[in-house]
Amino acid sequence: MYPVELTGERVILRELSAALASRLWPVARAEPGVFGPPGFADTEPELRAWLKRQEDQATGPGRVHYRWAVERRDTGDLIGSTRCYIENIYERQGSIGYAMAAAHRRRGFALEAVTLAIAFGFEALDLHRIWATIEPDNEASLAMIGKLGFRREGFLEKRIRVGDDDWRDAYLYATTADEWRTRSR
Repeated sequence: MYPVELTGERVILRELSAALASRLWPVARAEPGVFGPPGFADTEPELRAWLKRQEDQATGPGRVHYRWAVERRDTGDLIGSTRCYIENIYERQGSIGYAMAAAHRRRGFALEAVTLAIAFGFEALDLHRIWATIEPDNEASLAMIGKLGFRREGFLEKRIRVGDDDWRDAYLYATTADEWRTRSR
């Protein structure tokens, strides 16, 4: 299924595609980590090529990655990204991730976008468990993941790569489909 579009009260999740390049570029240029890993695109043509690769993967066989740009419904601005990946098909395990442009943080947009991505993972992808990794000093994400009902399961030393030789620690949080459905009622 492609493209997958998810709509909430204040946000629309638009699946990443090359057609979004000109709209994404201003945010990607100003805040490189919002739509992809740092250094993933230094120019708009590089961004377009990266988006085309995302689109090709999304339309190919055995799809396991779902990546969306987060759009504000009231303004149409692209303000962040979220994702849901199938990490293990047999065990029905998945992960989520997200990033918001600085001007749109702590306003509930990420919470709504991630809620849509999690619901998609449990409902459309039939995942059993979804996990996320969060850096210990990211207080806003730690608070948000708690609001979503995820529980801390562990500490991952040097889990997140930053640059060529720098690594950051992360906490591992997770929830199951049963827990999610119980909270969503």
